[in-house]
Amino acid sequence: MAKLVLLIGVGVVALTVISVLLLAAQTSEVSGEVKCPFCGSKEVWTPIGTKSENFLWKCFNCGKTWSKTYSEEAYRDWLHRTPVIVRDMVLKFVAAKHPDAKQLLPPKPVWSVQQLSQDKVVYKCGGWIISVEKTEEGYKVTLDFSATRIPGYIGIPHRIVWTGIFTFDGKIVEESYGHYY
Repeated sequence: MAKLVLLIGVGVVALTVISVLLLAAQTSEVSGEVKCPFCGSKEVWTPIGTKSENFLWKCFNCGKTWSKTYSEEAYRDWLHRTPVIVRDMVLKFVAAKHPDAKQLLPPKPVWSVQQLSQDKVVYKCGGWIISVEKTEEGYKVTLDFSATRIPGYIGIPHRIVWTGIFTFDGKIVEESYGHYY
């Protein structure tokens, strides 16, 4: 009888452990996607090249931070997306700092993408050409808008050129801005 009670007790403990492990597996990140746990945005950043890389994260959308180490696969996927994140964050920065440029940004851009090298990507849409190049200091970004690139455009031949650095810790440093008519 004591053996039966012991056997039942061991079985209950084993089932409990298995249930906890299965529940943990189901609630863990299935998609392997790096995104903000608060708002779901993919516009997130971790300091690249530091001890906090793939550990301390910040959401550019809601501003919240969190600590998590993602799987190597999820982190590599995020790293592959960094030029898009850099492009979008710089566009938001320029729109906030330069209202004259904001009115010329396409409302729902569909970017064509040209990978020039492992470290340099060029995006084009609606008169805008955006170059994102990974350097030792961070991502060197150039935004170049010309109204004359828009087919059928009639009006003031606006030209905007912005250059800056998106640092590895997620800060944007404006180097120059010009709006020419």
